[in-house]
Amino acid sequence: MAIIIHRMFTIVCISFLMGFSHPVYGAENEKPHRTTILLERVYLDGIVGEEEIEQKNITKETAVSEYKEWRLVAEFDDELIFRTHVDDISPLLKTNGYFGVSGEGILSVYEGVPTSQQQKVIQSFFQLDINKLESRQHEQLQNGIRIHSKDQYLALLNFYKPYSH
Repeated sequence: MAIIIHRMFTIVCISFLMGFSHPVYGAENEKPHRTTILLERVYLDGIVGEEEIEQKNITKETAVSEYKEWRLVAEFDDELIFRTHVDDISPLLKTNGYFGVSGEGILSVYEGVPTSQQQKVIQSFFQLDINKLESRQHEQLQNGIRIHSKDQYLALLNFYKPYSH
């Protein structure tokens, strides 16, 4: 009797172990683990561009190796956030950025021509002493100065810096 119980126990154990290697339970049929990789690009003008990538079955080590030019800044269960600083102005500024001055005299960058109170301020810098500006310079800021490049962006900031309070 003991031999029969032992054999039945052995058969049950072997069947149980074989069940885990059976394709129904094997790794190839498991749901793939999805990881969201968020790539943040921080531009000179403060704009943060984001790109979201879904990847299956990627480890943290593989992702860090794959995005070695980026810095891992946060990690959660199913998400890794990488960041890099871009030595340029954002595509938003290149397509629709204007330097202007607010009603309070603050040098700012606007999305679009800063002729109405509705325009979105992208970045504010410093208070200008409007009395020190030539009338032409003040008028240009009120009408908006279109931003085309990083060099122009930096040159305008440097130009108006001496007029700050």
